[in-house]
Amino acid sequence: RSLVHPKSCQAAQWAPDGSARLLTTCYDNTLRVWSGMEGDVSGGSGEEPKGRKSGGKPEALAIRHNTNTGRWIVPFRAVWTSGGDGILVGSMNRQVHLINAATGKLAKGFGSDFMSAIPARNAAHPTVCAFAGGTASGRVHVFVAAE
Repeated sequence: RSLVHPKSCQAAQWAPDGSARLLTTCYDNTLRVWSGMEGDVSGGSGEEPKGRKSGGKPEALAIRHNTNTGRWIVPFRAVWTSGGDGILVGSMNRQVHLINAATGKLAKGFGSDFMSAIPARNAAHPTVCAFAGGTASGRVHVFVAAE
């Protein structure tokens, strides 16, 4: 199966919650959350799962986000939060955006007075409500939820 994108696809990542959703980052200014991929990750039996028609098309939630980083910044790669309910992606305004994975709406932008470069690479902690954003200035900015 191929999931066609109109421009270069910069990243693809499976949801960590086992939902078989796939998050892709495309250079057409769109993040996509693909659902309906269950049969593609069912264990490699080659058989269509019961209740799914052969050749069923996955559906994508299209999320508009500026992914054009230019030639001096590495391309953005959106990543899942550890619960699979959110998406983390860098922003050209020197923030890490947290996006609701169900609605595609921006939940919050995280930044710092010390963030002087674009956080193009981000990672969510697997068990703690925290994430890190790395920049080309040689800094990694860590954000932890207040208790």
